[in-house]
Amino acid sequence: MFGNTLLSFTKSTSWILILLPITSDACDKGWFGERCQYKCHCQSDCDKEGQCVGNDTRCDSSWFGTKCQHYDLSTTRGATITASPKQTTQWLTDRDSKTCNNDPKLQSLTIVWDKDYIFTWMRMVYKIVLSKSVEILFNQLNSIKVLNCSTVILQDKEPTLEIHCNLNFLVRQITITSLLVDLCDVYISGGVNFALKQRVMQSSNYSDLYYADKAVDGDLTTFSHTKHEERPFWSVTLSTPRLVHRIVLQNRMMDMHGVSVGERLQHFELQALDENRYIRFYHKDNSTAPMSNYTVVMAMKSILEIKVYATFRYAYGDRYMVPVLTLSEVEVYGECWPGSLEFYCNLVHKGEVYSFMLSYK
Repeated sequence: MFGNTLLSFTKSTSWILILLPITSDACDKGWFGERCQYKCHCQSDCDKEGQCVGNDTRCDSSWFGTKCQHYDLSTTRGATITASPKQTTQWLTDRDSKTCNNDPKLQSLTIVWDKDYIFTWMRMVYKIVLSKSVEILFNQLNSIKVLNCSTVILQDKEPTLEIHCNLNFLVRQITITSLLVDLCDVYISGGVNFALKQRVMQSSNYSDLYYADKAVDGDLTTFSHTKHEERPFWSVTLSTPRLVHRIVLQNRMMDMHGVSVGERLQHFELQALDENRYIRFYHKDNSTAPMSNYTVVMAMKSILEIKVYATFRYAYGDRYMVPVLTLSEVEVYGECWPGSLEFYCNLVHKGEVYSFMLSYK
């Protein structure tokens, strides 16, 4: 079932206060930031400030935004984009604002995922913005809810529209049905990974090779690993509370001997806690077979800490082993607080801001 939403805009003004963090000269290659906590997601390379440099200054295919720090749901695995009438849509996700739609007969673009996501905001890049009205249809599995959108921004320097909506319900499909002429790129935010290089702990250490920080080092070939114990846990505490809406657990599927160990993470429990250490979200895995990664989606909440518990007693020969927790990577995706939309979370967007009305057809 579809909900058809018409966005109408009324112009107002905005201003910007920029407070940039100090950048370290001592970061390893591929990292930047005042604590070297931001990972380079450029197609070629990053300089020490995180700007893309080299032969290709575009972001990697899964990333966009300032210094390529926002995960892009329009190109994530399991996303499918179709056009009506049917045509190729490679121009929409090639990170090149010079390749655009030139077909005036294009009626709609539809992005469908193989799982549900929380929609927060999207960016639409044009050759030139010919209108300040766009129709977007949000598809849920079972029902339509009234949209609660906060703001839409028309950039000063670029012909770019940004649509920010705090829907706080799961979306499976988005369809754009207007303002398609001269459209060049679409990006749908899956959030910033705020877990990288943050403070972590685990209930025990299996050995010196498997400390808790291996699960937030941005490297899928390193692993955290507890001892075998009752209810082992791993946790990450963010630098400050973030508006979290998605957690991804990258599972360790093989040990150093090539033995399958993916089942160790089955039936995990996940808790998301606020700054008062109250549990704001709980998830219990019910998978019937090991998965290489687990995506947990939640309504956006202010979260400071994520805890993961292992509960699965797996078979080892003729006996069942006490649980053990081993993780390749834990990614905690979220957004900055309203008014600070860049990944540092202390920048106010500069541009023409439009308030708008929502109506169903």
